[in-house]
Order: sequence, then C-alpha cells, then structure tokens
Amino acid sequence: MAHPTTGGALRTLLALTAEWVSDAARDPGGELRVRASPPVLRPLAAAAIVVATGLLLVVVALFDAWHAVGRNLERRVDDAARLTGVTLQEVSSELGRLRVEGCGPAARESLARASFDSVMAREFFVEFSQEEVCGPLGPVMRAWPAVPLAAPTVFPVDRMDGLLLRQPHPQGIAAALIAPRQILDRLGEVAGASFSLRAAGGWTLIGDPGGERRQGADAAIVSRPVPGWPIVAEAVLDARMLRNHIASRAVLWTSLWVLAFIVAIGGANALLAARAGRRRQVETALRKRRFVPVVQPIVDAGSGACVGVEVLMRWKHPARGLVSPVEFIDFAERSGLIVPMSDLVMRTARDQLAEVALEHPGLYFSFNVTPGQLRRPDFCAEMLAVFDGDPIDPSRVVVELTERDLVDTQVREMLGRLRDAGFRVAIDDFGTGQSSLALLQNLAIDRLKIDREFVRTIGPDATDHPVLDAIVGLAHRLHISMIAEGVETTAQHQRLATLGVQALQGYLFARPMAPIELGPWLAKQAQGSAPVPARQSLHDIVQALRAAPRLVGSRWYRLRRYPDCILGSELTDWLVDTLGITRQRALRIGQRIVARGWLVHVAEEHDFEDGPYFYRLVPLHAQEEGVATAGTQEPEPVEVLGWLQGPRGVSPGARAIGLLSYRSAVSGHEIVEALARVAGLSHERLGLLRHVDDEFGFEDSRSRLYTFT
Repeated sequence: MAHPTTGGALRTLLALTAEWVSDAARDPGGELRVRASPPVLRPLAAAAIVVATGLLLVVVALFDAWHAVGRNLERRVDDAARLTGVTLQEVSSELGRLRVEGCGPAARESLARASFDSVMAREFFVEFSQEEVCGPLGPVMRAWPAVPLAAPTVFPVDRMDGLLLRQPHPQGIAAALIAPRQILDRLGEVAGASFSLRAAGGWTLIGDPGGERRQGADAAIVSRPVPGWPIVAEAVLDARMLRNHIASRAVLWTSLWVLAFIVAIGGANALLAARAGRRRQVETALRKRRFVPVVQPIVDAGSGACVGVEVLMRWKHPARGLVSPVEFIDFAERSGLIVPMSDLVMRTARDQLAEVALEHPGLYFSFNVTPGQLRRPDFCAEMLAVFDGDPIDPSRVVVELTERDLVDTQVREMLGRLRDAGFRVAIDDFGTGQSSLALLQNLAIDRLKIDREFVRTIGPDATDHPVLDAIVGLAHRLHISMIAEGVETTAQHQRLATLGVQALQGYLFARPMAPIELGPWLAKQAQGSAPVPARQSLHDIVQALRAAPRLVGSRWYRLRRYPDCILGSELTDWLVDTLGITRQRALRIGQRIVARGWLVHVAEEHDFEDGPYFYRLVPLHAQEEGVATAGTQEPEPVEVLGWLQGPRGVSPGARAIGLLSYRSAVSGHEIVEALARVAGLSHERLGLLRHVDDEFGFEDSRSRLYTFT
C-alpha cells in the first residue's frame, strides 16, 4: 500500500496532468476538440492475434511431431517383431531341411553349404549327443548348455557373439548361430531409439536397453511380442535424443511461422493503414464540418408546385469538391460515424433553410436516417431537440428509411415513437426490399417513395409496367401517399400523374442544389399563395453586426493573435440587446449566420456557441457576392467541360514537373486562361477537375497539373 503522502502527491500530479491535457486539447473556442485516436491499438491487436495464432500452430505442430515420433516408433517396433518372427522362421525352416548322417565329410560339406547359402544364419550345427556336436569344420566343443528341449528355443551365446536357435532334429538337435547384426540391419534405425530382443524369461537376446536408459525417468519403452516365439521385440526411446529431434523440427516450424508472421503483419498493417487513413479523412471532414446538405425539391404531380424538399448529404472535399455519398456512406455506417454526420447535416440544413421555412410554411423537409440512428434509445429526443419549432416543427419533418431496414424490431419501435412525437415516416426505394403488406399496414406509413428503377421503365417503347402498377395499386388500397423518384422526362411525369401518384421528384423539375439556392428557385415557381415575409433578414443583421463598434477585433489565445474575430458570448449579448430577443433565440440566429457561411469558426470545427469561441466574419465582398449569386444558375459541368475541350479550350498533353511526367494533363493556369478566353469565367467549378494526385484543390498555378474527370 502506498504511503498517504505519496498517494496524495500522485493524485495531485494526475489531476494537474489531466487539467493540462484538457487545456492543451482545447481550441481557441474553449471546448474540447474531437480528436481521432491514433490507430495503434488495432495493429497491436492484429499483431497479438497473429502471434498467438502462430504460437498455437507451432505448439500444435511440435505436439504432432512428438506424437508422430511415438507413432513411428510403435510402427517400427511392430515391424521389428514381425521381421524377427519371419527371420527366425526362415532359419527354423533351414534347420528342418538339414540331412546329415554322423559327422563325416559328407555331413560337414552339407553343413558348410547350408551355412554359406543361408542369409540369416552364420553357422549350422547338429547335436548328436550331449558330448558330440558336428559343425561345418567337423566336431566342435559345445559352447552352450546341453539342455534338452521339445520346441525351438532362442538364447544368446556370449562366447560365440550371437544368438543360437535350437530345435529338435531327426539326428538329435539342430542349432543355428545367428549374428545380431543381421536382425538389426533388417530392422533399420529410428532417431532417438534403440531396439532389443528379450526372451520371455527376461534376459536380453540382442541389444541392452536396460540400465540407466531403461530405468531413467526420461525414457519410454515400447514392446511387442514376436509372433510364434517366446520373444519380445522392444525399443527404448531416449527423451533427450527425442528432444533434439523435436528441436530440429522446431527450428523449421519457427522459421516458417516467423515468415508467415512478417507477411501477416505487413498485410494487416497495410490494410489497417488504408482503413485508418480513410477513417482519419472522414473524422477530419466531420471535425471541420465539411459534410453539408443539398436539397432537391418535391413537386405536386398535378400543379407542379413545390410541396417539400429532400435533404441530401454531400462531402465538401477540399480537393474534389462535392463528393457523392455513394463513396463514403457505407463506410460511415460501418464505422458508426454516420450518426454525428447526420446530426451535423440536419442542424446545418435546419439553419440554412430557416428563412425558406418561414416564408413557405406549407413545405415539408425530408431527411434520410439509418438503422444505426433508429436503434439509439435517445434518437427521438435528439430529433425533437433539433426540430423544436424554430422554425421547423416535427409535423414538417419526414423521416425516410429504406424498405430493407423495416425487418429490425427495434427500428420499427423507434419509428412508432417518432410518429407519436409528430414526425412523419416515408419508406424510400419501395419495391426493392422485403416488407410485407401486414408490416406496412401496422406501421401506418405516411408516404411511399417509388424507386427510380421502376420509374425508368416508363418510356416511349414500354407500354406495360406490371411492378409499377402493382406498387401504385397497393399504395391506393392502403391509402398511403406516393412520391416517385428519378422523374426525368415529360412522359414519365404524365404517366405517373395518370396513375395517381401525388408527388414527383427528379431532374425534370430540379437538380440537387445548395440550400441557399432554394429560396430564389421557389421565387421563380408559381405558388398558390403569397409567401409569408421573414421576420428579419439575416443579411441585414450581419451588416449591422459589421458596423457595430468594438465588437469585431483582434483576439489573443496562447500568445497567438486572431484578427477580425468576435467572441460567441459577446455576439449573443449583442443580438439580445439589439433585437430584444432571448439568448436561446439569439443562439439560433447565430447558428443560421454560421450555416449561411457569413461567420466561421477560426478552426472550422464548431457551430455557433454562446461561449468563449472565436469566430471570424467573412469579407464584405464575399458576403455581397454570395447574396447576389444565390439565385443565379451556374453553368452545368458538361457545359464547362465543353468549353475546356472545345477548339478554343485546352489541349491535354504531356506535362512534366521535376522528374515526373504525366501523359494527359493541363496546368491550372492554362485552365484559368481558357475559361476567361472562352466564357469570361474567372473561377473554377469544383468537382469538374481532379488533381493528378487527388490531394489539392484547384489553383491558378503552372506547377499544379489536372486531368478531366
């Protein structure tokens, strides 16, 4: 246990360290900055898994090698017992074929010829009596006991350095001297083991595995009986020699494991680095508030009047311009980043569309949500906090999700809670999922959005649309309003209106546009009722803000100067005093000013907050340009590309920067000159051109090369 004084000092040190870390992580706005944790744990976890798996494989391999040696030894002992029995049987058969009479020259010649022809026996003898023994060279002295027998017997003869096989013979007893080497050569060798033959009585016939090796704790003995003989074939496994054998195998397996480990770690690091790099890009974009809303109008099929807008998400990439969600939405859902991304887009759209919502109270706003958001228990409360009636209330918000997401019970429960809170529910891409009629009826869906794939079947050559007709008929029977997506031709418009589809959406009416462009677009449309005037123009408020004395000036934070900044809390105070409104209302107006891009956080990482946050007013000419061009129609990408690729445009060709050469590219300066020459344009269209390394935005520079997308 730590000393109390020491423990107190440690706690104080930890508190000071935590305070310093928290203070160091704060930006000039004073709030903890959302930082992406470095992707270290995942590679370490992958390395740990690979190491553990590799070690497990090595252990399993060594165990298998150990048991393989044991199994091999048992198999070899079985073979030894069988071969020994075969050998003794061959010698016994040769003894049975001996025909000798006495120990004369003919008998000796017969014994010598049999000894010479035998593969296993070194010499043959015939015992005529206890004293008389005849061999290939004539009478010999008995070197073994004259023991009578009734069956073949094998025993060692030390004086003759071999095994003696004795068995009954018509003239007495026939004997054969067998060299031990003959049997051992037949058996072969096994690493770490020694063979022996032991008689049933316990004495050793061949080899000597007894003694220290036989009695030691690190020795294993395998025995098998020799078929047809009172002999046991035996092998002693020396554990020390076995360990040496296993060690040699371990070197091979370990080398293979190390190689596999290096390859696996390299591949894992490459994969994780790619995924971590992509995650860092998305997290940085989220922190820099680069996920922005675009809107596409939804019109009435009969009158053509705009009845609502769908809010879509785009990634405002610094180099590529507006990136379609097709490239990042799946990754965002898998990584869980879709929740803060959707929350950011909803809040930004609410503030950017505030004036439109006030001027056109009949419009509704549709937002796409994911199952991950709907599974959050606080999602309904979060939606109510975003759409609190200033100026958009829940009754003007439509929550869209795909038909495939309805199979989740938790999602269906949250949809019910949202609908009870006043939100409306629409099923997107209807006809491509697996929902049943009972499910649709029980959920009380407000709208069905017919997928664009079914709308595309309507054409001059297509007269039959069975799936589309079935969807429309189903919606009519369930009394659910319909919205058809992807309407691009007048024929599609007329056919859908004839079928009774209430609302349409597609390029025929309007392409997705920035929220700031929606007001001018609506002003050009024929509305049935006069718009409600806005309470006060944000532009006028910003102009008054710029003229306010001592409100905008230089700010200092950590010895760093931030020019032309305003403090969030001071701006809130000014709005409260100037407009005579509550701080909550002033906070919402500040959020709308930031959403319009007239006021930006110094680090581009925060919405407007009533606190010690530094914000910078954009230059006056940029504001005026934004207001003046909000409703103007920018040239289409195809049109701009036509200018660049026309006879007076640019000619992509070989370009070089340093030692690098690019086959088909143009410099940024050439593009600027061509646009000014052909169309009088002095700015680029983001997204039309892509930097050759996909890392930089457009620059009027001879050192930046671009290729057409």
